Amino acid sequence: MSIFVCWNLFIKNFFKYEHEKCRHKVECERPIPVFYKEMHLDVGFRADMVIGGSVIIENKTVERLAPIHMAQLLIHLKLSKIHLGFLLK
Repeated sequence: MSIFVCWNLFIKNFFKYEHEKCRHKVECERPIPVFYKEMHLDVGFRADMVIGGSVIIENKTVERLAPIHMAQLLIHLKLSKIHLGFLLK
């Protein structure tokens, strides 16, 4: 396991602990469903963390954020109908 994977797990667990301590519901690796007309598509979208059903947090362990990271967050926000998201490096 690389140091980046370990760090990402540490950050997720840290945020989860802190938010649960404040009695917020925290979902890690929450699936984001995709629907086309009546059809459910299992495309594997997952939000890193959803806090209280109203905030998406995407953790990135990269040297530099790229436009694709913001695009991923925006797609997750649109599909989940959640209006607030944070992209953390």
